[in-house]
Amino acid sequence: MWASVAASIRPLRGHVVPQLQPMACVASRHEMRHLVDAQGREWRIYERPSGELSPFAGRSSLVFDTDGIVRRLWRYPVAWAVLSDSDLLQLMDAGRVSAPLS
Repeated sequence: MWASVAASIRPLRGHVVPQLQPMACVASRHEMRHLVDAQGREWRIYERPSGELSPFAGRSSLVFDTDGIVRRLWRYPVAWAVLSDSDLLQLMDAGRVSAPLS
């Protein structure tokens, strides 16, 4: 079912809008890691290529995905898949940018 949804394109008021692929389809082509952080959130970590219209076209990013939160790193180790869970969590937290307090 998902393969047919991911491959389908439907018209929308004169525009063609590609359907989004579910994460399981995207992740199946790449290495994926699962881990749980100190707050009990289960994270899925995987590489994802950027889209053609992205300012980062042609580059992959490392995606950290949990319910309601997605974080993306553009600079990450090539051997990220063999890092320990704690090293991956540190990598994710190091990539966070804090907003200044007003």
